[in-house]
Amino acid sequence: MVNISDIYNNGYIIFKKKLEHINVKVVSVLNDKNGVDEFVNSFLMWKTFPYVNSEYGELIDNNFNKLSKKLKKELISIIDKYLFDIEGHLKDLFEKASKEELIDNFGFSNEEVDKKSRPELYKSVGGGYFCEMLLCNILISLGYEKIISKLYLNIGTLSPTGIDVVSFNKHEKTIVLGECKIYKNIKMALDSCFKDMYDILLSDKFDREVMEWNAKLSMLNNNFSDLIVNEDMSNKKDVINFFDKIICVGFVLGNKIDENDLIKKLDSIPSIICDDKFEVVLICVPTNDKDTLVESCHKRLAEMRREYE
Repeated sequence: MVNISDIYNNGYIIFKKKLEHINVKVVSVLNDKNGVDEFVNSFLMWKTFPYVNSEYGELIDNNFNKLSKKLKKELISIIDKYLFDIEGHLKDLFEKASKEELIDNFGFSNEEVDKKSRPELYKSVGGGYFCEMLLCNILISLGYEKIISKLYLNIGTLSPTGIDVVSFNKHEKTIVLGECKIYKNIKMALDSCFKDMYDILLSDKFDREVMEWNAKLSMLNNNFSDLIVNEDMSNKKDVINFFDKIICVGFVLGNKIDENDLIKKLDSIPSIICDDKFEVVLICVPTNDKDTLVESCHKRLAEMRREYE
């Protein structure tokens, strides 16, 4: 049986400290003793990439060399197009965001928004999909299956998902709803992640997610789409009734700060009271340098393209 502690203590992250009130809050560290590049290579792969359809990801990772040169080029071009469109559109949205939106949605201070350029601000919070990939791979290593990809139209009307990482374990009747943040400012990342977790548990984000599952059945993991149809899961209540456990995970990476300061910040985050079937865990993973990690991820993506070409 997979325990909630396996999510914050596994081959990718190592448990360090636990704060337990109504909800669990933990501090883990990256298991990167062999270096950041090797760590990135261990989790960054096509099948965990959040904007890649699961079938494409499996095909690229497992059977790529069997494909024709034409199909290889097409698949890699799909990935490149997604990356280009996503990054460009997100930067554009960031440029157009009002001062109030940047403060409310990302936790920037008035002083930061006034003094720093938009590209500087974006760099401090960019690369979020790499954090999603890490959590996705952790869950896969624990026996979970990816439910749906957050395809590149996430920012438009055809978005298949609003929750960053959604996975399930059919045999244990457990589902994981994960929100991920990778910011330079780890305190800011914690605040932003908590807001998203609150929206899942106490607002309508989970409801909207289930609506998208039903509207995109052909895009879902086949095992999960069969569950949706056979168990007639058309809303959040149906999903809660079917699963024995729903784990809501907040997964935060950011630059290291003084440990006492970090613990004080975690202690200040309120707990969320919700249905007994829910387990809530906020995982904080301090890193030596967020930018170095993201740069290594981009370098690995370039290597992967060259390998497949």
